[in-house]
Amino acid sequence: AADRGFVHYVRALRAMRRKEFDLSRDEFDKALELDPTNAQYTFDLGLMSFENKDFNAAIRDFTAAMELDPSDADFPYNRGLAWHWKRKFDRAIADYSLTLQIKPDHSYANRNRGLVVVSNEVVHAFWHDAADWSGHVNAAVWSFAIVDVEPPFEVSVSGF
Repeated sequence: AADRGFVHYVRALRAMRRKEFDLSRDEFDKALELDPTNAQYTFDLGLMSFENKDFNAAIRDFTAAMELDPSDADFPYNRGLAWHWKRKFDRAIADYSLTLQIKPDHSYANRNRGLVVVSNEVVHAFWHDAADWSGHVNAAVWSFAIVDVEPPFEVSVSGF
């Protein structure tokens, strides 16, 4: 069954590269049905969801991969990226920190954690100053404040 799962896994990766996300998800589902404890398949399903900007599904898949293999630093790192894109900065920081516990020399996690901390503090300071200045914050001011919070798009793709 694991060999047949691998065939579906390869098909899923090919479809993902062609940005055929529905086909890719179907093939990942088939692969995982045949090999449900394969953390790499689960992680790569999360990468596909992330690439498709389905961050909720990516978080779910990365979490499942972490449960299957808590020793792989790429799993919490990529979940941190998904949280980062959802602007859930505390959760992103927690996952980047977990990544660094597993792999202290993970340079992207270290950099991204620093960017989130600094950017988040800038946003909160800007929000506070703007609210004090005008009594309210309009969308244009808020949009300006969050420009620096855009996460980097460096996904760990160890499964490819």
